[in-house]
Amino acid sequence: GLAATSTSESAPAFAQLEQLQQVSEEELREIFDEACGGAKAISFDMALRIEGVDAILEEEATTIEELVVLWGNVDEKIEFGEFAAWYSEVIKLYDEYLYTDAVAPPDELLNEGS
Repeated sequence: GLAATSTSESAPAFAQLEQLQQVSEEELREIFDEACGGAKAISFDMALRIEGVDAILEEEATTIEELVVLWGNVDEKIEFGEFAAWYSEVIKLYDEYLYTDAVAPPDELLNEGS
C-alpha cells in the first residue's frame, strides 16, 4: 500500500501552503450568489459590497484601483468562474498585507513612501 499513499503526497509543500489561502468553491458560490442575488453574473459594484472585500478596503490592505486592475473592465459583469479567480486574488493581497504588516516594523512602513 505504500505506492498508493506516496502519490497523494506528491504535492510539494508550497502547494499545500497555497491551499490554505484558498476559499473553498462552496464558500465562493455562497458569497457570489448572495452578492448578486442569484444572478448569473456579478458587477464590480456588487463585488465591492461583499463583506470580506469591504473589510479589506477598510483596513487599507488594498485599494479600489488594485481591485479594478484585477477585475479588468469594471463596466462588465463577470460570471462565477472569473469571480472566483478575482476573489482569490483579493484574499491573496490581504494575506500579503497581513504578512508584511506583521513582519515590517512601523517606521519601515513609513519610509517606504519616501
